[in-house]
Amino acid sequence: MSLIATARRIPLAGSFVFLASTVGAAAATDQFQGKWSSNPPHCEQVNGEVDVLTITSSELEFYEIGCRLSNPKRGHDEVRFAARCYKGGSPETSGMVVIRRRSPETIELALHGFTWTTSQSEVFHRCAGR
Repeated sequence: MSLIATARRIPLAGSFVFLASTVGAAAATDQFQGKWSSNPPHCEQVNGEVDVLTITSSELEFYEIGCRLSNPKRGHDEVRFAARCYKGGSPETSGMVVIRRRSPETIELALHGFTWTTSQSEVFHRCAGR
């Protein structure tokens, strides 16, 4: 479901809170926006071999996983987000997403609180030209 469709379902006061948290998430994700690969120099999804992570101003997605991000908490080299995520056809559940900067072109991504994935970090490298 798109953010616009979601926002239409929220009462006016809720829309303001949703919009404010989305704007906060956008500022926090600026440095991470774009495409990232688990197996450079490949930047196309290859099931079982390469995961391609796409981060936008308020969402991220990679192989069968999608998350809406809000309420960023910045640390020294990481940002933690409240997240609503799904895997495949599963319903959205609440948890936490942590994105940690390892180098200018490398990040770690960890999903916490979801029964369908491990909370271990996965390393991604920025795709060339993205």
